[in-house]
Amino acid sequence: MPRRRPKPQPDETAGTVRINSGEFRGREIECPQTGDVRPMLSRTRMALFNVLGDDLRDAVVWDCFAGSGLLGIEAISRGASYCVFVERAAVHARVVQNNLATLELRDRSMLIRGSVFDLIKPGTPPLPHTPADVLLLDPPHAMIAERPGLFWPWLEGLHQTPLAERGTLACIGHPAELAVPERVGEFRVADSRSYGTVAFTILACH
Repeated sequence: MPRRRPKPQPDETAGTVRINSGEFRGREIECPQTGDVRPMLSRTRMALFNVLGDDLRDAVVWDCFAGSGLLGIEAISRGASYCVFVERAAVHARVVQNNLATLELRDRSMLIRGSVFDLIKPGTPPLPHTPADVLLLDPPHAMIAERPGLFWPWLEGLHQTPLAERGTLACIGHPAELAVPERVGEFRVADSRSYGTVAFTILACH
């Protein structure tokens, strides 16, 4: 009787997702199939980066819940000069590292393994590549739906950290039914758009 192949574990398989536009338009990168990574849908992602437009040119970007690194790579593809990727899970961090290597982006990026909630908080000493011009914040929807949870208090105090300054843009991916407050700490809503069940909101630090 032929042996059955063992069923792959979630961290042993990967799907792919395509870069929408810019320098790496059409290139595919790996996306972990662990069940914990939910890439922003193509239409929503395209709209987000179209809205950001010239704000990405030569910008320093932080992709704070990197997953596959898709948003940060898209930002570099659209003109950002540098991106710091933060990812807590070892499996996902390895995928981000592989994607950056495949696209030869090691000189234009940094990968930090850890939780952004621990890394960035009031009183944190200055870090390389801070303050950021653009923050990409696309955490799991269950995390962002929890109030107060970890995310919202962290965002409320973000202006007191080295990561943000006046003019820093925070781009949040979230379920369409979730209403982002008009003001969170020193961040105020500058734009918000929904596409079916998903949405993004851009806040500017004042």
